[in-house]
Amino acid sequence: MLRSCDPRLPARLRLDLAGVLVVHLAMLGLAIAHAVLLRYLLFWLVVERIIGVIIQTRGLIEHHGLWTPSASHRLTQLRSSRSVGASIWLNACLGGLPHHAAHHAFPAIPFQRLPEASARLSAVLERHGLEPLPRFCHYGEGVLRLL
Repeated sequence: MLRSCDPRLPARLRLDLAGVLVVHLAMLGLAIAHAVLLRYLLFWLVVERIIGVIIQTRGLIEHHGLWTPSASHRLTQLRSSRSVGASIWLNACLGGLPHHAAHHAFPAIPFQRLPEASARLSAVLERHGLEPLPRFCHYGEGVLRLL
């Protein structure tokens, strides 16, 4: 599909895969050389697998089942992602991405301004009689919906 848009994509994917393999082999070599193979494998398990699952779940919560074209590009971006209520610290840890709809429609907005942007976007949509942005109150609600 995307290969027809950019014929360089397969070569770029191979280059990316090669880079990932080189980095992992280098880290594995260092772990073996310093006799910390078990620590490295534990690190790899935690970072690559457990945190990876958390990040993928977050992505599903913020996107699953939402993509439909709208009247304009901006509305499509706003409706194709879901914002999630999060505490200030969690919002900061996730780089403002709990305010995902605002991020999709206006990616240049700095993460610390995304909560304000979400509130302003909601007000504009309401003022024009449009349905509110897709939203979950918290990530737990999103996990329950996914299940």
